[in-house]
Amino acid sequence: MSQFDESVPQRNQRGEARREVNFIAWADLGEALPIVRCQILNMSASGAHVAPLDSNVVLPDEFRMTLDETGELWDARVVWRCGHTAGVKIARAAGASLVTPTGVTM
Repeated sequence: MSQFDESVPQRNQRGEARREVNFIAWADLGEALPIVRCQILNMSASGAHVAPLDSNVVLPDEFRMTLDETGELWDARVVWRCGHTAGVKIARAAGASLVTPTGVTM
């Protein structure tokens, strides 16, 4: 059997427990690219499972993300991909703000 056989559970490599959530976030993809609305499906203190709401968007390897509800700003680095979703390692960003498409600075 292949180690990638989907019928066989894969070893969980997460260092922390994740909890299921349904948060909206804004991803700043950098350069001249537009800010993208995303859904956070689950998260831990150091990571999140992120899905852009536009399935045509591919998240870059590194980007900034702001949680809509709280305005928390994170630096995100993709550690795995599955379809158009991604698992990201997150760290709170220092001294930066993100402007949402509605013009609100976070």
